[in-house]
Amino acid sequence: SAMGINGRSPAAAPPGEQLAHVALFADGHENAGDKVLPEAVRSCFTTDTGPDRWHQQHAHLLVDETGLERLNARKAVIVGGGGLFLPDTAPNGNSGWQWNIPDDVLARITAPLAVFAVGYNVFDGQRYRRERFAASLRALVERSAFFGLRNHGSVARVRELLPESLREKVRYQPCPTTVARHLDPRIAEPAAREDTVLVNCAYDRAGLRFGHDYGHFLAEMAAAIRSVSASAEVRYAAHMPADERFVDDLRREHGLTLPVEPLYLLSNDAIRDLYRRTRLVIGMRGHAGMIPFGCGTPVISLV
Repeated sequence: SAMGINGRSPAAAPPGEQLAHVALFADGHENAGDKVLPEAVRSCFTTDTGPDRWHQQHAHLLVDETGLERLNARKAVIVGGGGLFLPDTAPNGNSGWQWNIPDDVLARITAPLAVFAVGYNVFDGQRYRRERFAASLRALVERSAFFGLRNHGSVARVRELLPESLREKVRYQPCPTTVARHLDPRIAEPAAREDTVLVNCAYDRAGLRFGHDYGHFLAEMAAAIRSVSASAEVRYAAHMPADERFVDDLRREHGLTLPVEPLYLLSNDAIRDLYRRTRLVIGMRGHAGMIPFGCGTPVISLV
């Protein structure tokens, strides 16, 4: 068997030479951005982004005594990136955010801890357990050697939740997907561009995203797509299967048919390659803007 002792391949570094990575790891047909993101974070620290150098721990997994031992055995613990300060997709009473770690366990992490390019993604109208979250956040910032959030709005809101003494620890750390071409020389090479424009809309949390004027949004998008179609082929970039609802609605309501690129089925290299070869991306998802931007492609954000 190719697997060695402890289930690691023979080439795997010993735990003390590995980095631990806590994130929302996507596999299968989930969110394409959540597949690209962890790899981009790792590339900021090591050229080898695979399991030999990295010990992976999913953020939703409760950190118990064994989990704590595994983290402390590593050279450092990297948490992020992504919208981890988000209350709704995996509610847990331990932290009030995506990493399921009780405060007393967090306090016993001895490996250097870096919170890296994380977002505070509370949508308008969303509720979360502010007191539990604020206490967990304070414990996290106290324990962190580095605490970086991926946008200035997140920095401001998180600082508001902290005591004065900890506010300066909160730094702006852009998502590494936005600077990918500076991290990977293969992406830096100019791509031959096709005469295409890629559009993306997000349909998870549709009620929070569109409010009451979805029909108006659809009509405006149809007009824009007709206009752009005069000079380029418009294609649809679906980051997850739910995003394809836009194509169905557009065809039914406005008689427009867009070819679909199912990014959630592609490898990370293929996702970046697709975004490198298009002329423009008009995207709603954060990563539908950040990934192409990082590949040197112009973006227009639909927010």
